[in-house]
Amino acid sequence: MPVPPPRLAPGGVGSVTLQLSAAAGDPLVGMAADIDYEGLLPIAVAGPGRVTVSFNGKIDAFPAYDCYASYNGATQTMFTSNPPPGNTVTNLLGSANRPVSGSVTFI
Repeated sequence: MPVPPPRLAPGGVGSVTLQLSAAAGDPLVGMAADIDYEGLLPIAVAGPGRVTVSFNGKIDAFPAYDCYASYNGATQTMFTSNPPPGNTVTNLLGSANRPVSGSVTFI
């Protein structure tokens, strides 16, 4: 049974860190390599309406990645990352190995 996320009282302060690990392959291609990402996603509330969301982890060397955070109807880009020049689908083999991080604050 999943554990419910912690909740803050209205106007409260605090933080939670989620550990993420994901992998998915193309279901239409037999033996397709997975596209992976993993890392930590800290979410901190510093007061009414002030929220910071971060990501610190690893992504595969292909394809391009985008990461966004949304709060209270506003969306911000945490990071975008294109694959290194020359990388192709053959660079998907193995686990995520390219460090990436980003952070946004909503006020």
